[in-house]
Amino acid sequence: PWGLRNEDPKGLFVLESLAAGTPVVMPEHGAFGELVRSTEGGLLVPPDDAAALADALLSLKDPEQRAVFAAAGHRRVIERHTVDRSARELIELLS
Repeated sequence: PWGLRNEDPKGLFVLESLAAGTPVVMPEHGAFGELVRSTEGGLLVPPDDAAALADALLSLKDPEQRAVFAAAGHRRVIERHTVDRSARELIELLS
């Protein structure tokens, strides 16, 4: 949520949206930045910047841009952010 700086958003809903092929616009806060950058499935805006949020949302009116974000986000969530991959990386880390 916008303006909540005391919480550390984990972003599961961002991954779920991206996995469904929905581009996202998120504030550069908590885990959102890492998730959006690693998937290339959307845009990041400064927290509490309504003008930047509006610009980012308006940029998604372009169907080609939405398609690029949707495809990249979906593909990279499947490649990089599954439970199986996380479990394998944890096992490797602990081995």
